[in-house]
Amino acid sequence: MVKRALKFKPEIDDYSSTHHDKRDDIKELNDNEWKQIRYLHQILQPFNKATRIASSTNGGVTIYLVFHLYEILFGHLDDAKDKLEPKTKL
Repeated sequence: MVKRALKFKPEIDDYSSTHHDKRDDIKELNDNEWKQIRYLHQILQPFNKATRIASSTNGGVTIYLVFHLYEILFGHLDDAKDKLEPKTKL
């Protein structure tokens, strides 16, 4: 869903700028909010891939696979946290 929102950003911007006055539940997103959505997409991408890998195993999910995916995902989260910490201190 996040990937689709980024793909249709121009259309979403156009629609929200046209209709935000008519409905309270439609909000225009500013550049910073779109940047946050892109960052969220980057964080979630490996989780999507890991889910697809675990779901496609024909022999069933093994503890080895789960541990391997766990290590990859937590490494990814640690990297994302390290990149985000300096930005939150500004």
